[in-house]
Amino acid sequence: MLPGMARNRPLLIAIVAITAVVGVTVAMYVVNPFNTASDDPRARILGYTLYRAPSRAMEPTIPAGSYFVVNAVALRGRDPRVGEIVAFRFPPRPATHYVSRVVAVGGSTLELRKGELYLNGEHVAQPWLPAEPIRTFEYEGTTMDLREDDIYPDLSPLAVPRDHFFVLGDNRGNSSDSRVWGFVPRKNMIGVHSAD
Repeated sequence: MLPGMARNRPLLIAIVAITAVVGVTVAMYVVNPFNTASDDPRARILGYTLYRAPSRAMEPTIPAGSYFVVNAVALRGRDPRVGEIVAFRFPPRPATHYVSRVVAVGGSTLELRKGELYLNGEHVAQPWLPAEPIRTFEYEGTTMDLREDDIYPDLSPLAVPRDHFFVLGDNRGNSSDSRVWGFVPRKNMIGVHSAD
């Protein structure tokens, strides 16, 4: 042992330990073991991240302004399922993250008739929808009434491409979702709402 090393041994052990932890953390971030689309270190390293609902799109399930946890681990080795709430990179602007509910997966055909969901011609119950729909929309401080077509939308049969998902907000009249901007590719998926 070199002179002075015995005195500095605890310091050396601490430096080695810190270097190892930093090295493992950086490797986990780069390797992205949970295969999440998020750049958030919490999602890539820990498998979980925190979000704040920016809008009323998922009310009453996720109220505007509330915080919730997204689980990136849940999608390791599997795709999102119908009924799950997912966080994803917004396809038109991937730097923006959205949260919506998966209502159709790749390879299926969906249809909306007066707000009722049909997959491959079969009616699908939507227990996540509010018993009484939210009938107002807020825009720049002004509250407006929604049209019945916004609350109970129609959508002609639509085939969902493989490795893509069709998502809707639970608050249909207050949601910008796949009806407006299209499908979400699998590669954009970040994780599943932790309560799902």
